[in-house]
Amino acid sequence: MPDGKKSGPTDHPVTKEPHSPSILKHMDIFQIMPLNRNPRHVGVCAAKPGTARVSMTALDFVWRLLKKNLRPSPKESERLLLMLSPNTLAVGFPLPGFTIGPDFHEFMPKVTNPDEPFYWTYQMISDNIQSFTFHCKGVDFLAGLYYYPPRKGHNLWIDNDCCLFAYTITAREHYPPKNRNLIMSKIQNNVYGRYCNRVGRRVLVNGNGGYNVHCEYDYHSTTERCVHCLECLVDLHSYKWIDPDHDDRFVQRILNLTCAYMESEEPTILVFDRTTGSLLDASKWPKMTEIEEFLEANPNCNVHINSALVAQIALDGKFSDRMGGNPKFMEHVAEANLIDMRTPRELMAPPPPAITFDDLGLASLNLNAPATSTSSESFTQLNPSTSDDIEYISDC
Repeated sequence: MPDGKKSGPTDHPVTKEPHSPSILKHMDIFQIMPLNRNPRHVGVCAAKPGTARVSMTALDFVWRLLKKNLRPSPKESERLLLMLSPNTLAVGFPLPGFTIGPDFHEFMPKVTNPDEPFYWTYQMISDNIQSFTFHCKGVDFLAGLYYYPPRKGHNLWIDNDCCLFAYTITAREHYPPKNRNLIMSKIQNNVYGRYCNRVGRRVLVNGNGGYNVHCEYDYHSTTERCVHCLECLVDLHSYKWIDPDHDDRFVQRILNLTCAYMESEEPTILVFDRTTGSLLDASKWPKMTEIEEFLEANPNCNVHINSALVAQIALDGKFSDRMGGNPKFMEHVAEANLIDMRTPRELMAPPPPAITFDDLGLASLNLNAPATSTSSESFTQLNPSTSDDIEYISDC
């Protein structure tokens, strides 16, 4: 992602160097606390005592976040509490597959191949949280987050930051790459994260019910934004895990023509003649890879509504005025299924269901209410799986 490009509902750009909030001018020491039960460690940056006092409510939020996800032993918990003093300026929080680096604002992958090129990008996803992203083999992996506790007397936005933590972590790509169908959020709630090419960033996908939506958390409005997404719908039904250890072609963004091939058989596109209003003979129906050439050669033909979804994917927006239509005869199609694809999708599609946070696995979030500044119970219950420390966040 180019330096300076904004990504997601945030005002902050993606950069090639970590951003240093103004509070870091008071930085005096950076400490790394190893955890025997968890090799990811914790990084804490602090000022000299009395230089900069941060909110104890914010420190309490950090403490519960680390305790629930890193699960330190009782002795380690005592040491961690001592490190989280009122002069704490920043706390580094690595994700599974990564650990804190030896220097401040640095994370390291646990497993690397020196022959594989990689690079890092950084983004302040809120005023208090910065994401660190590891890019390798065309995939973006969230390596960790740095949290900068607000100073005493400043707006805390604890609930808001809590929700942002939950969304960002749940929507991430796991490192090393793993089968999406084996992560707990997908198994338990059919909720998972993926990179959506339509919006150019990672989203949280809800695959429940008859509707498919992808969601993003808007930090400024403290609300979730869920939209119907054709790309995420196709990916939901066509996703196949490709083991990178056995296939050098592994790329995270597998959304191209092959994603619509079901059971290794290329779909056929139903087409009809607008003049006669009848379907063409089945022998003349083009394959998915032939539809663009067919429409160019047959200007009097439209794609039947039953094939419009696959055709739209193959054409990537081309010939949008040739999708569906109103032929005289619509053989073998119920009247209720006739949707004019030229009409804006949001006007013709059935209204989306009431997406609940139970569906998304974030049951306790109330994103429609303004974030509070004094909440002490913002991050109450995380359910990490037994195979990974942060497989799934159920509440925040």
